[in-house]
Amino acid sequence: MRSVVRGTLCGCVTIAAACGDDGPGPVDPDPVELTSRRGHAMVYDEARRHLLLFGGTGAEGTAAIGDRNSTWRWDGSTWTRVATAGPTPRFASSIAYDAGRQRVVLYGGQSGTFPNIAVLTDTWEWDGTTWTQRATTGPSSRVHQTMAFDRARGRVVLYGGFNAAAQQELRDVWEWDGTSWQQTGSSTTAGTIARGTAYDERTSALYLFSAGSGGALTANRWNGTALTAAAAATPPCAPVPSQLVSLGSNPGGLLLYVHGCDATGTAVEPQTWRWDGTSWTRVAGTQPPLRYNAAMAYDRDRGRVVLYGGEVAQGTPDLADTWEFDGSAWSRR
Repeated sequence: MRSVVRGTLCGCVTIAAACGDDGPGPVDPDPVELTSRRGHAMVYDEARRHLLLFGGTGAEGTAAIGDRNSTWRWDGSTWTRVATAGPTPRFASSIAYDAGRQRVVLYGGQSGTFPNIAVLTDTWEWDGTTWTQRATTGPSSRVHQTMAFDRARGRVVLYGGFNAAAQQELRDVWEWDGTSWQQTGSSTTAGTIARGTAYDERTSALYLFSAGSGGALTANRWNGTALTAAAAATPPCAPVPSQLVSLGSNPGGLLLYVHGCDATGTAVEPQTWRWDGTSWTRVAGTQPPLRYNAAMAYDRDRGRVVLYGGEVAQGTPDLADTWEFDGSAWSRR
């Protein structure tokens, strides 16, 4: 399926491309089906007005399972492959949309399989047509880092991660200004583990979420130079990697898809929580089945949170399902 983007932008009606919009992007001339996948990265491309998915580990068509470097878009009904060139194949990279520069920013990840794993430190940007490598230096090599765009300050912020070589949790904060990375020199409290980064448009605040003693989440507001503690959050456990997204300016707040844990820290059930800037509220009803290494993003134009793929447990077949949250309930698409 090839869809034409229609909607209001820059005060006019856009069809494919207008008012400086780069259009829906290229389309694979010989499309294949997006099948089971884990460790992929996903974000909403506001300028092109569709969800963008990159990489991960999984099958494409009849190809063998392995790291992938293909790029896909979701228009609300169909996944379409739009590029097969760009960043090298990778798993567990970080992604964010720079609204000021209208670019998707991708950082790092890892390639290969155990014991031959390489942790990457390169930065790439997607302009709606092609990927361009922008840097090869910046944050130290790491996995499970989180990243979000600070709309108030016009910076992509990267928080934490895990130094696989040193077996060390990282709590540093880095910022990408479109040219280079700078470390702010600040970090969160020792003994915590970075769990998520998200910008709440309703309160104009960037939050860094960490797991403290017992796995419960805590939140800190970040203003570019210092952290301010927010109220302790409710979800009792947030294993890596959790899925956390901003819900834009309407309705605002954040949405977290996470695994509830038992007393031993073992995931026992999927849970969805909403953050209003002060506290968390659990969302009742049907939940997407329990999974790890999935990806989630918020479609600002359609008002839907989209969740794709992942794995039930290590060594089990990957998932190929797409779920959407409409603000009150989840449904499988």
